[in-house]
Amino acid sequence: MKKLIPLIVTVIAFVVAIILYNQIIINIAQDTNTLIGLIVIATTAILLLVTIFLLLNHQLRNKNKKLQSRLEAWANISVSVRGAGDEVFNELPIGIIIYLQWKFRSYLE
Repeated sequence: MKKLIPLIVTVIAFVVAIILYNQIIINIAQDTNTLIGLIVIATTAILLLVTIFLLLNHQLRNKNKKLQSRLEAWANISVSVRGAGDEVFNELPIGIIIYLQWKFRSYLE
C-alpha cells in the first residue's frame, strides 16, 4: 500500500489541475499548433523522466549485484579461514608451548 501512495497523490493532483485549469485547456485545444507543441513537449518530458528512472534503476541494480558478489566472496573466504583457524588452533599452540619451554630451558642451562 505504501508503494501506491505517491501514485494516488499524483493522480489526485492531476485531476485537481485539470479541474482548476479547465478553461485554459479548452483554449489550448482550439489552437492546433499550440496543442501539437504541448503534446510534443509533454511526450519528450515523459520520455526524459522514464530514461532517467531506467538509468538510475540500472545503476542501482548493478551496484546491488556487485555487493552481492562481494558478500558471497566474503562468505566463502570466512568459511575457509574458519576451517584453517580451527586447524591451527588445534595443532599449532601446543607446538609453540613446547618450543618455548625447550628454548627457555636451554637458556637456563
